[in-house]
Amino acid sequence: MNHANSSSNEDKVAFLLSVYNGAKFLEEQLNAIMQQTHTNWQLYIRNDGSKDNSLDIIKDYVQKDTRIHLLDEHGSNLGYTKSQAFLMSHVTEPYIIFCDQDDVFLPEKTSRSLQKIKEIETNAKLPALVHTEAIVVDCQLNPIKPTFIGEHGKIKGLNGIILANCVSGSSMMINDSLKKIVLDSLSTIQFDLLDYHIAILSELVGIRAFIPDPMLKYRQHENNAVGTLGTRKTNQATKYTLSLTNAFNQYPLFKHEYTKLNLTSHIKQHLDDYFYLFEGNNRFKKLFIFLKNGYGLTRKKDFLVLLWLLMCNQDLRQLITVKRS
Repeated sequence: MNHANSSSNEDKVAFLLSVYNGAKFLEEQLNAIMQQTHTNWQLYIRNDGSKDNSLDIIKDYVQKDTRIHLLDEHGSNLGYTKSQAFLMSHVTEPYIIFCDQDDVFLPEKTSRSLQKIKEIETNAKLPALVHTEAIVVDCQLNPIKPTFIGEHGKIKGLNGIILANCVSGSSMMINDSLKKIVLDSLSTIQFDLLDYHIAILSELVGIRAFIPDPMLKYRQHENNAVGTLGTRKTNQATKYTLSLTNAFNQYPLFKHEYTKLNLTSHIKQHLDDYFYLFEGNNRFKKLFIFLKNGYGLTRKKDFLVLLWLLMCNQDLRQLITVKRS
């Protein structure tokens, strides 16, 4: 099948899809990508050691559409982050969209994301990220919730996501400038929440924008690692929600890794406030910083729990469960 593209080379988009035992839902996402209104794209797929018939499905679609490519066909199981990093390092298109095997893109996702990212990156090609709202659906794509992110996505700046991420992987488009920074960071930083860290990097050294209209169907099922159901559960290792536990666990990255970046004085001030929540001794100053900055904690339980911990002058570093070398 041939696809003539009327848009310029500057509008080329790479879809990155790491597949692991995704046969149950994979075809719906592949069909959705092929139905995008923006046609100047290439889809790069890596089979991450699947044991079901995912590889057969992928090969079938490679034959259907010349824009679909299978890389590292017999690769071992690297896990999501390393598998996506492999794909990132093998593409040259100026814009990247990350795909999840069980979600379904709406037809205008690419065109809307591309329009927004070209608007915010400016002629200087600033490192840029655009993410979109999503409709939450069940296994059969029946709607559960009309929105996944909600008002949280409209909170601008680093403080809007540093303790409560609102950027989901399959909602993102990034430009080449941000991709290079991400790949450089992956060589030194242990990324276990790729979408969160890409979002943080966009705020530390670039720019981020949110499209409040749903541009994908975010499927919830029993195998979701995170999501609208999973993030509300209590972490088995702590009495806190997974989202709050994840927030605590990012402190070492900010303290020992992200501070190595070339940061503006404005960003450094935000980081100093953030560090004081973990390191400071004055509970009233902690409370002032917390209430002043907001930190995007739209889940009432997480907000109240963290407020209580700060009122009690709890050392948040004691709540970190992931130790990093």
